[in-house]
Amino acid sequence: MVVIMDFEKDKIRLRELAYQVKDIAAKPIQCERRELWRSLNSLKMKRPMVNVNGFMWWQEVYPDAAALQCEHPAARDAERDMLQALFHDWIGDDTVIEPWIVLNSVYGPPYHNRPEMGDMFRVGNAWGIEYRLSDKPHPDGSWAFEPVIIDPDDVKKMVKPHHIIDEGKTTENFNYVNDAIGDILPVITDRGPMIRTYGGSIIHDLIILRGYNQVLYDLYDNPEWLHELLEFMTTGVRDLHAECEAGGDLRLINTFNQSMTYCEELPDPSPSERSVTRKELWHFYEGQEFTCVSPRMTDEFCIQYHKILAGEYGLVAYGCCEDLTNKISFLKTIPNLRCIAVTPWADMNKCAEQIGKDYVYSWRPNPAATLCRGFDADFLRKTLDDGLKQTRGCNVEINLKDVKTIKHNINAVKEWVDVAMDIVTNY
Repeated sequence: MVVIMDFEKDKIRLRELAYQVKDIAAKPIQCERRELWRSLNSLKMKRPMVNVNGFMWWQEVYPDAAALQCEHPAARDAERDMLQALFHDWIGDDTVIEPWIVLNSVYGPPYHNRPEMGDMFRVGNAWGIEYRLSDKPHPDGSWAFEPVIIDPDDVKKMVKPHHIIDEGKTTENFNYVNDAIGDILPVITDRGPMIRTYGGSIIHDLIILRGYNQVLYDLYDNPEWLHELLEFMTTGVRDLHAECEAGGDLRLINTFNQSMTYCEELPDPSPSERSVTRKELWHFYEGQEFTCVSPRMTDEFCIQYHKILAGEYGLVAYGCCEDLTNKISFLKTIPNLRCIAVTPWADMNKCAEQIGKDYVYSWRPNPAATLCRGFDADFLRKTLDDGLKQTRGCNVEINLKDVKTIKHNINAVKEWVDVAMDIVTNY
């Protein structure tokens, strides 16, 4: 069945939002934020920065059926991104609202997008073996990944990924959105490598394919086999990124550190279609799947492989949800490391002693305690005051992330930011 999209309806909606985003992006405060981030990321902090990272709870308040009016998939992506830009402007955190729209490429064949799995799993069979998902027990619940590498010989089914973009579908998506709003905001296609950040951290995809418990057993029972698999996947990601770069498909939008990437050492993010090298970009790696693995074994089976990949990029941010307190000494061997995550379960004082002024101290206050269970301004103020005392002398960002629920209270997010911004502006 052929679905006919209503372009004129989509165009009206996108243009309405695009004009608002354009006005917000032109506010002088965006330039002020860029300079503040530039100072922080270049280890010359003027004040701590506040970043609300991602919207895992977005559909609590903006369910697609109610909030997204566009019909075409690419138009819906652009609509969602612009709505989130408007939300950032409303809550007033230090997120920079950029005056452009980014659309994802469509990869393949043989690869195919898995939109139901979210951005983190946009490509279904990147390693030649299809990710297998359990059924969801509830519409708002989660899947379980069912391991597909059961026998060690199953790795023989794996193939190296390659940089292949479905140009027809990608161009169709671009033209649809660009024809609607290209005269208001530049529209640019993200032609970066299909495996990056989380997937590009290797351990993430390894766990999905092999299973978490089994990988923990492999560390002891099959270490040589596991190293061979990690080497294969690391080489695959490194070569994939090299293919993307050689093909001229890296752009200044392909820079990522879980926050804002402005700094003195690298070019600013930009909608320019100029091809760039990996050395001009930030990249992000994490080892959260190894959070319960010893520092020495995390170094051997995780960080050593990240070092191979990180050396190709200009600057590197490290860490997501894992406690890195006792692993920072190993992280310091990563080339071009600039930012280290400090999670709610980390020892803030020990991390501050090790991080000092040499890296950005990316502090993630506990979202469950400060927002998800209900907002308490006094409790948050004490939490942030105490935390900033422990990080005195460091280059600090406060990164609110992994907020699973806001209990349908959108005002609580703004109130959280209001308290945080009051504290950091009077730091």
